[in-house]
Amino acid sequence: MKDKIVFKNFFILFSGNILAQAIPFLVSPILSRIYSPEDFGAVSVFLSVIGVLSVFTTFQYENALYLINGLENRKNFLQFLIFMLLISTIAITIFIYTIYLVKGLDSYYLIIPFGLFFYSATRIFEVYSNSIAEYKLISKQKLFKGLVENSTNLFGVIRPPIAFLMCYSVVFSFFATTIYYFNKLSVDHLFTNIFSRIKVYKFFIVKYRRFLFFTFPHVLLNSLNGQLLYLLIPYYYGNQVGGLLSFGLKYIQFPLSLISASLFGLILQNTIDKIKNRQNVRRFLLNFSFGVVSISLLYGLVVFYSREIFLFIFGNNWIESYNFIVIILPFIIFNFIISVFSFIPLAINKQNHGLGIEILSTISKLIPFGLFFLDANLNISDFLKAFNIVNCISMVIIGYWLYYILRKSHEKIN
Repeated sequence: MKDKIVFKNFFILFSGNILAQAIPFLVSPILSRIYSPEDFGAVSVFLSVIGVLSVFTTFQYENALYLINGLENRKNFLQFLIFMLLISTIAITIFIYTIYLVKGLDSYYLIIPFGLFFYSATRIFEVYSNSIAEYKLISKQKLFKGLVENSTNLFGVIRPPIAFLMCYSVVFSFFATTIYYFNKLSVDHLFTNIFSRIKVYKFFIVKYRRFLFFTFPHVLLNSLNGQLLYLLIPYYYGNQVGGLLSFGLKYIQFPLSLISASLFGLILQNTIDKIKNRQNVRRFLLNFSFGVVSISLLYGLVVFYSREIFLFIFGNNWIESYNFIVIILPFIIFNFIISVFSFIPLAINKQNHGLGIEILSTISKLIPFGLFFLDANLNISDFLKAFNIVNCISMVIIGYWLYYILRKSHEKIN
């Protein structure tokens, strides 16, 4: 009975994720003909900045919701999280507006604080909903956000696209989902005496400080690792090149991300169960890895020979996007394989190795940018080739690293 409930909850969340991600994929042939690569580059940078800054809004304290018992206690902690979000957003707003005045950034940077607040609020409410088993609400929210964001983007069909409209659409979708959660969860108490409970907040900060000292650094590093390419490519080559690259990566990686997300939880649970039962985990994962490698190689071949299909779906303006993807296709394949098995340090309780792997992965993404000190006019194609080589080597090392700690764990058990 318990297994059926777990499967049902997994199916609810997974179906919501598929539908939510399918919406932008389905409308992408329209959006690619309305918006320019510069627009996609701007929204890519916008989302990357929000993604990195969001780690600082609550310092990962929201994960403590899973450890708190009782609905009333969770609601009190939820108020603490909203208080922390308000204070951190004010501080980040002052920082961003100061840089805007000094450096003269693009105007869409001015709405980053709003996007940051509502993005973080949505994430907090999602964790809270998860902690009280409101899985249907989470699934509906993801679908609702996808509909709001993409329907707003489609306004470009009936009139010339407003500059940075896609950035405003993102902010509006996070705002709409925050209001959606607020109404559905019945949390009207959140702003009642929110600034008069400082002693309670101090208690929470101290009691759950391990999320600040351990979870926060790991998540920050993971966030930087995932966003470096989207942040630095536009910096060195402009939003047009950044948009071409981010567009191609988003839609080429779409099927792989769905497979990876599905397999991650499935293999993690099976691995933990086999470890508990002292079964041969290494053989299980090695056998499974052959299937994962076969899928990735087959997909790589399909992408390599799908130039005409890509241009038919997205338009001839995106030919450079496809060319960029072909250059870093080995990186995409390796990245998918490693992502499927990235749970291994967690499953065998070797989180220190997980942190080491994250550090290596981040460094390997930074190394190619050092080429700009040797040649400030480095061609984007040459840069991507260097990026591809360095990161493929890095992921081979990471793959062996994962195999090594798995083998040592297997030897220790037996």
